[in-house]
Amino acid sequence: MVMVAHDVNPILHHVDRVVYLAEGGSATGAPEDVITSETLTGLYGSPVEVLRASDGRLVVVGRPDSVGGHDVG
Repeated sequence: MVMVAHDVNPILHHVDRVVYLAEGGSATGAPEDVITSETLTGLYGSPVEVLRASDGRLVVVGRPDSVGGHDVG
């Protein structure tokens, strides 16, 4: 089955392979291999943070470059 989604968080626990397509290229593989902060930040050219919830779920969130003119680090 192939599924296209804008927000991956609700469906991540249902998939065993992902394909991310963006202007920066593409990445394919198991979610834990592809859905990383480094990979998604590179693909989208914008900070993306991937967190692991206490129950093991991956959660993808945007990360601001800066807040109130101060770098977030």
